[in-house]
Amino acid sequence: MPEIVKTVKASLHLWSEKEIENLCKLLPKIDNGRKTRHKKQQAAGVKLKKKQTEKK
Repeated sequence: MPEIVKTVKASLHLWSEKEIENLCKLLPKIDNGRKTRHKKQQAAGVKLKKKQTEKK
């Protein structure tokens, strides 16, 4: 974890070169949370709509 330095207006994280390299290796593997969440919600919404129309 980066060191946190508090100033008057903000808290700053001091990243070392090693930490930045590790993050660059990890980030391409992580899915974008917003996009995946919305895709899941849309897929669930489509399923719910199909079920509702079948019941009628």
